[in-house]
Amino acid sequence: MTDENPSRSTWLITRDRIADRYFDLLAADDSPLLGAGEAIQQQLRSQLLAIVDEAVDFIPPPSAETSGLSATIGRDRASTGVHPSASLAAANLIFAASLDDVAEHLRSDAVPDPLHAASLRLNKAILQRMADAAANYVGFLLEKAGTAHRDEALRLSRELHDTVGPAIAVGLQNLDMIEYWSERDIDAARARIQTGRQQLHDAMGLVRALAAETRVAVEPAGTGDALRRHLATLPKTITTRYTSNTTLADLAPHYGSEIFLILREAVRNAATHGSPSTVTVDISVAGTTLTGSVIDDGHGFDATSASHGTGRASMQERADLIGADLDIVSTPSGTAVTLTVPLPSGAPHDQ
Repeated sequence: MTDENPSRSTWLITRDRIADRYFDLLAADDSPLLGAGEAIQQQLRSQLLAIVDEAVDFIPPPSAETSGLSATIGRDRASTGVHPSASLAAANLIFAASLDDVAEHLRSDAVPDPLHAASLRLNKAILQRMADAAANYVGFLLEKAGTAHRDEALRLSRELHDTVGPAIAVGLQNLDMIEYWSERDIDAARARIQTGRQQLHDAMGLVRALAAETRVAVEPAGTGDALRRHLATLPKTITTRYTSNTTLADLAPHYGSEIFLILREAVRNAATHGSPSTVTVDISVAGTTLTGSVIDDGHGFDATSASHGTGRASMQERADLIGADLDIVSTPSGTAVTLTVPLPSGAPHDQ
């Protein structure tokens, strides 16, 4: 039907009733979308009305709200950590809320087999919008992943430039001086050989440590081992502890990788910015929730600072990728970083 159809006013009343019923069903289903903010609730209503209007060929007044709405929904739900399963459940409730009213409206317009027609039209309208929203949901996460991975690549580049590079350079410099000193002072030449050998040995150790850190991306069961190895690289003046009640053996690869990288960055921040005497890392699983924490007794830092030096933006982006909450509390007596991760089915359990 078109704007000139005399049943326009009737449909406007019907669609409002459908919207009320839809939100009642969402509340009864305890949908997380209702707690995701007023903007998302408005998107729910606008998307629902657009779907049922399309199903009955109703042309509403032009609105900026519905222009690109599905794309906006996909990105907004990804940015707020809404799991796709919540969107699927909400889409199913659209049928329950609207099928009878849409079928009745089509019947009044003399559409053959109105219930079947209503089902097909609703299904088409919903799937088209879900496909658009899903593409933008994934696109947002890929952008986040790209940024996080880019930051990690830059970190590795800095490590190679700032630590491995100088170690090799000093080692080669000492070896280059051997010929000079061997003709003048054999003891000095031997010392140069020893120093050069040690510098190259240290460089090899740094390369192995970096390689070990990157392996966790494909070896999720090694997340705990990788964290222990990283703790072992801290200065000897820092006492370190690692505790866990899970092996992480069944953790999905991308979960293990992101958890490790977030907690490792927290450890790095503690050692670099906090001057602590102790750093404690704990990973525990209770039910379907994994909690990882890094606690130190250093002098803390400004947790609200936008400074990239603490890697907080990268940590938050990685947390977003796995739907986790990241909490950082820093005081003059220490810093506590807590990562709370809702685990998918088949994930590790506490022991």
